[in-house]
Amino acid sequence: MKCEICGEDATVHVTEVHDDRDPVQRRLCDRHALEAGLPMPTAEQSATEMVAKLRSLATFIRTNNRMSRPDEMAQQGAAGDLTETLPGTADFDRQVTYLEDFATFIEQNGRPPTDQEMPDPF
Repeated sequence: MKCEICGEDATVHVTEVHDDRDPVQRRLCDRHALEAGLPMPTAEQSATEMVAKLRSLATFIRTNNRMSRPDEMAQQGAAGDLTETLPGTADFDRQVTYLEDFATFIEQNGRPPTDQEMPDPF
């Protein structure tokens, strides 16, 4: 996705919620996010937080033998709907393994993998 101001790659995705209107999605590059006064975590903080969320999600899935519902994903600090993937299927196992492998890659490399390094099975 592109920055809504300059068209560069967006690295910050924010949902602004105001009492009197619908939520507004904003996508900004690092420079424009900083100019907007948004807090920017370091790459190390971001990677550490991402690993914790991925590990939590994978543990939930393995423990409950099912994918998380959107409300459960939100409680874990994630977003999405994986509920169409049924336990006991090849897709189920491939997706959970991907989450675990993604976390391991970040721990070992200090960054998320590229699509070429680790294609997304979702």
